[in-house]
Amino acid sequence: TYQIAAGNSPVSYNADGLPAGLTLNATTGVISGSVATAGTYLISVSANNAAGTGAVTTFTLTVAGATVVETRQLSNISTRAAVGTGGRVLISGFVITGTDPKPVLIRAVGPTLAGFGLTGLLADPVLELFRSDTSSLAVNDTWGSAGDTAAIAATAIRVGAFALPAGSPEAVISTTLAPGSYTAQVRGAAAGTGVGLVEVYDAGTGTENTK
Repeated sequence: TYQIAAGNSPVSYNADGLPAGLTLNATTGVISGSVATAGTYLISVSANNAAGTGAVTTFTLTVAGATVVETRQLSNISTRAAVGTGGRVLISGFVITGTDPKPVLIRAVGPTLAGFGLTGLLADPVLELFRSDTSSLAVNDTWGSAGDTAAIAATAIRVGAFALPAGSPEAVISTTLAPGSYTAQVRGAAAGTGVGLVEVYDAGTGTENTK
């Protein structure tokens, strides 16, 4: 706000050149509001009393451009490695921050990696999701048994993941997790070994972050 200063008992005020967003209270002489468009504005103000109009005062109002704050968050993590047995399984840890639950798409990929020129692949990945206290939340062996395969495929497209062939032995867990720490572990069915890929995608659109 801006108060027009005047003496000699003014009874009304005038202002010319106010930018859009600012208004003058002609009785109190208070200019208030907010200017949406950056620029320099030449404003003339005056006050009136019973004797007439006083001197006109001109001043310049400069409005700086708005500061744009860009917020970025991690959308997915992925790790490719040789998957062994026992303590040599593939493990990927992630953290969900914020206060609200977050939808995630977690995938364990093996045979489909052949399409990218890789060999020695894990033939039948098994994916298991754990809380930070090591309690198991979910496990999947074949993504066709993970629930609504059409919805899973649509989510994969939306988050930018490559498609998994229908009926392939890759494993998928699509779920919603509360804020906290988690690990996704990949092992081979029947103690199988080979190169595997674990992926964790942020499937939500809120303000929480997946790290």
